[in-house]
Amino acid sequence: MKVRTMIINRISDWYQFADVTSDPFYMAILLLEKLSTRLSRGIDYDRTQITSFLINQRNKEAISVVDNAITLLVSRGLVSIITKNNFKRTLLLTDLGQKALADYKEELKYVD
Repeated sequence: MKVRTMIINRISDWYQFADVTSDPFYMAILLLEKLSTRLSRGIDYDRTQITSFLINQRNKEAISVVDNAITLLVSRGLVSIITKNNFKRTLLLTDLGQKALADYKEELKYVD
């Protein structure tokens, strides 16, 4: 995985490498943004395709992070999983998810 940032704590000389693509909360926001452009169609629930679609990776760690992000979103009611024809499952953004994404974008306006 690629290192995006390095955080240095000057008090204890402790270095931490942070990869934003390994954070399930970041993945959840990316997934909400992708779903907001496909409100009625949604995204087919295929873990490897979703991982490739969001971050262009298909490794085991990335799939695990996407699984955690989907679990987080479904447990909070921001995304629903609908079974459609031929037993295919689809992720759809709920009204609560649209509101959460709008609130997130509003908060980003105040970040320098």
